[in-house]
Amino acid sequence: MWALLATGFLSILGQVVLLRELAVASFGVELIYLVGLGIWLLGSATGALIDWRARVPRRAGIAWLLVAVAALIPGAVACVRAGRLALGGVPGAYLPFTAQLALTAIALGPPAVALGLLFQWSARNQASNGGTLAAAYGIESLGGLVGGLVSTISLALGVQNWSQALIAALAATSIAAFATPRRIRVARWVAGGGMVLAVLGLVWTSATDRAMTRWNHPGLVDSVDTAYGRTTVTQLDGQVSVFENDALTVEPEGTDSEVFAHVAALQHPAPAAMLVLGGGQEGLVADLAAHRPARIDYVEIDRVRLERLEPLLPERTRASLKGRGVSVTYADPRVFLATAGRYDLIVVAASEPTSGQSNRFYTREFFSEVAAHLSPGGIVALRLGGGDNVWTPLALARVASIRAALAGAFRDVVILPGTTSLVFASSAPMPRDPAVLAERLAARAIVGRLVSAPFLRYLYTNDRAADLDARLSPIVTDPNSDTRPICYQLTSLVWLSKFFPVLSRTDPAEVERWFQDSWPWLAALVGGTVIAGAVALRRRATGRRLALVFVAGLSSMVLETIVLLHYQAARGVLFQDLGMLLTSFMAGLAGGALAVDRWARRHPGVPPHRSRTALVLVGIAAEATAVGAATRWGVWLALPVAALALAGAGALVAAVFALASLRLPNGNPPSAGAFYASDLAGGALGALAGSLLLVPTLGLPATAVLIALLALLSLVFV
Repeated sequence: MWALLATGFLSILGQVVLLRELAVASFGVELIYLVGLGIWLLGSATGALIDWRARVPRRAGIAWLLVAVAALIPGAVACVRAGRLALGGVPGAYLPFTAQLALTAIALGPPAVALGLLFQWSARNQASNGGTLAAAYGIESLGGLVGGLVSTISLALGVQNWSQALIAALAATSIAAFATPRRIRVARWVAGGGMVLAVLGLVWTSATDRAMTRWNHPGLVDSVDTAYGRTTVTQLDGQVSVFENDALTVEPEGTDSEVFAHVAALQHPAPAAMLVLGGGQEGLVADLAAHRPARIDYVEIDRVRLERLEPLLPERTRASLKGRGVSVTYADPRVFLATAGRYDLIVVAASEPTSGQSNRFYTREFFSEVAAHLSPGGIVALRLGGGDNVWTPLALARVASIRAALAGAFRDVVILPGTTSLVFASSAPMPRDPAVLAERLAARAIVGRLVSAPFLRYLYTNDRAADLDARLSPIVTDPNSDTRPICYQLTSLVWLSKFFPVLSRTDPAEVERWFQDSWPWLAALVGGTVIAGAVALRRRATGRRLALVFVAGLSSMVLETIVLLHYQAARGVLFQDLGMLLTSFMAGLAGGALAVDRWARRHPGVPPHRSRTALVLVGIAAEATAVGAATRWGVWLALPVAALALAGAGALVAAVFALASLRLPNGNPPSAGAFYASDLAGGALGALAGSLLLVPTLGLPATAVLIALLALLSLVFV
């Protein structure tokens, strides 16, 4: 049992640690979570098939596998951090898509294969002592539950990701050392030596962590993992730069903050009360304070990040956060808005809507909340990455969806395109004459490095604004919203278009129309494939059950993908809560498998009736429908709700696995490897197809409907 618990614990803790590292290496692109998870499951399936017909393994072999896992998890962290340089990457730029996949496979593959083999050996060892495959699956899932809790609680307590990798190594070597029989001296000594190395690593964790971070960040000053990602600060030639998940976010010597703050404040004739949502570390508060408002409320979502950054920021920026009339609040901006007062200017300085975390601040519902807290004639200001003179269909569709979201809450919307496009909205008409803004600039005695009367004239009179408006006018699109996060879907396509440029010319509206016209044919294709498989396997009972396990694994992983992405869109803290959410999924797996195993023990020798399996498949279809409805109608997922949804998906897939395995002769290995591999292979396909194909092209609700249909079609395998 100890080996099965260790397998689950190390699998989930290792997954979370390595997926966080991959998210940082990919500049915070959340789809890498699902791509990485798919590769992990594929590796585990491969390990489960290695030597799966052999006799019961010895405990020494299990101990050696644990020692190998203890070395592979920290080694994979180092591999991810060194990968960009090793593969010839340019700082700040994406690796080629094939190189990213190769790095992900190199980092995740070896520990995943080792853990898949460890489960197979442990399950066969358990079966030799009278256990069942269903029970082994449940025990392994209980270990995963503990691993998920450790990963989440550790980060909340400030334990860094590298330290968690060393904790995994210490746990693996400790179990190998103390659970290995005394007669196997070599394995015990090696495991003991691994324990010593892991402890020493934890003692020097800060030094080794910083050393590896310097591979990508010369001039490192500080680096910290928070609930929202990894913040890294560098200083070269006296210039401080701040990176969020390795993407440059703050460069104090630039003029972006000045332009955004001054042009936004000049929209209002006399802004007395301002609300700034993010951006204080880049100097926004200091620039806005130059307009002499009576009050500036600054809301920062990540307290740890700002407190670590503040001593390193320029004196002007630090002083502004403590200036007269400035109030700093640590809270989620949307939560803060619910009880906020009224303001003349609300500046939204969140990151661009390139993730579920940041998309929450560019939706119709959010803009409605903002409008409710603006004084008459009040202004909301935000910024978007622009295209200067080149706008792809995807970029235009994203701007159009945000403009539509703003138009639902405000009567007047102004977009000033550029490398960084400035966007302003108000319920009252805003000035279009740059002379008006220049007069206000002079009256407030503001002398900027870039913002001046000639600059304002150029900003408003060049032909880019009219050109963009002409391009946007014919686009008919739904507004970006909580119920349908169009920007997030478009971001997935934009990310893929960096590696496959042909996608940049894709018109999302045409894709949606094509799907609406073609979905009956697509459904017929999926249904025909499933039915053909059932006919081919009609006389092969084991093959049909393997197919059931494969479909259940695929369905559960796509549902997990949908819930994770929707949770990130709703809550914005997936980096922190990923472990807890995976823990919930593992708890469901454990509960479903152990419940079926308990039934089997009460009815020895009686195979479960097919109707039970059919009922579980209908349950999967029902859950998929419920998840699709939640994403379609914008049900905000609090952590308990998301955890419950994932636990339900886990319980259902585990029940299919357990019921299928109990209908085998003796209900246990040697089929353990094949069944576990089928489950993982289905999960791998679900993660990869969901993240790279289904979600980017169909969106979350349609993907959930497709999974419900697949679950019902798989009844033909029962």
